Amino acid sequence: IEHADFDGVERLALVTGGEIVSTFHNPEEAKLGECKLIEEIMIGEDKLIRFSGVALGEACTIILRGASTHILDEAERSLHDALCVLSQMAT
Repeated sequence: IEHADFDGVERLALVTGGEIVSTFHNPEEAKLGECKLIEEIMIGEDKLIRFSGVALGEACTIILRGASTHILDEAERSLHDALCVLSQMAT
């Protein structure tokens, strides 16, 4: 992946079992990750790349869409609250 935010690349490396490398001059030395399916999907007008069937299937992405930033901010806060409740119940 050439252009991505570092947090996303770190998560991708973690769930696929790969290693982050700054250059690909010696591919035989890089630890490559694995997944069963890579596909480009459209959500609204945005193109995203979805990795399915990763070795550590513990990761997911939640995409929030709304009519305004105010609605998105409220949805994000509500989702955060719900995830906090779930994490407290799991421990």
